Amino acid sequence: RLLLSMCYGLKSLLIPHSSKLKTLEFWRKVETGGMINVESSNLVRLCYYSCNENDTEAKRESSWPCNIHAMLSNLRTLELNDAAIRDETLAKLLPELALLEILTLCSCHLLENICIRSTRLKELALDDCDGLANVTVDSPNLNALYYSGHPDIMLVTTNVPPRCK
Repeated sequence: RLLLSMCYGLKSLLIPHSSKLKTLEFWRKVETGGMINVESSNLVRLCYYSCNENDTEAKRESSWPCNIHAMLSNLRTLELNDAAIRDETLAKLLPELALLEILTLCSCHLLENICIRSTRLKELALDDCDGLANVTVDSPNLNALYYSGHPDIMLVTTNVPPRCK
């Protein structure tokens, strides 16, 4: 397990493909900047926390440092908190995470219209992503769906067990 917390001045971090690292938790202040390249096929849990102090659009735009590659083939848990991730980035990322079982998106304010399709996903949590307008979930093995946010969101579930609707 590697926990990086408030690493001021950190401009770049590479977790190589050969790493035996299983869990990476990255807490950062937006001002840190730089890119984090995670290429480990052994990683099973990745957590990113932005730690924004002021919720300004400029900080939102710069708070997603992770350049995630398809080499995360064994990732089972992905938690993004206060990440400035957009619909397009999430749409490209999710198909690369074939073994993903737990997805948590918390305060990801730039997300608007997302589609989550996964045969392996068991738990999905969407919390305080205030830009979300439309969410489509197609996950036949989903055991839990948590949503907290704006009540007028359009949430469409297809191929989801009745216990999650």
